[in-house]
Amino acid sequence: MITLNYNNISILFQTLYILFLLSSKRIEALPIRKGLSLTKSLAPHLVDFAESSSSKPLTDNVIKFASPEEIETAFDSAGVPIQLSPGSGPSPDSSLITACQTALQYSVKTRHPLFLNQLYGGVDDAALAGEWLVAACNTNAHTYEVAPVFTLVERAVVRRMGGLVGWEGECD
Repeated sequence: MITLNYNNISILFQTLYILFLLSSKRIEALPIRKGLSLTKSLAPHLVDFAESSSSKPLTDNVIKFASPEEIETAFDSAGVPIQLSPGSGPSPDSSLITACQTALQYSVKTRHPLFLNQLYGGVDDAALAGEWLVAACNTNAHTYEVAPVFTLVERAVVRRMGGLVGWEGECD
């Protein structure tokens, strides 16, 4: 027996909508996802940034300090201004890659051996891989229907954390 709740009803309506579009030959109304060319082009730069940040000699700077005006000028030069003006169209991938490289250039290298902060430390390799996995899946763990794996992982983490503070059994 299926329990009707908001999530099940939402999935039901989405399915009916897709079936309607398919049966009425309105397939063009379905959203078409483009490829991942920008992500594929940017990924090596992100990995290089993370790796090089941790292998820098102690004499290298943790950050390339610049004033807000200098950073805004760098983004303007990249073709992707930080200030969003009304009516500006989308930027081409080449400009977005340059803008991302500019962001990396002026960002704090949190994996640098001399990076110390009272709130957090350098990025952990396993944590970064997990974050990329979650971002690539583009999901969240609010229900099992939309995130079965992440819901189970969340339950396991909550159960483990509950056990550390003395709670036994199920922890919600």
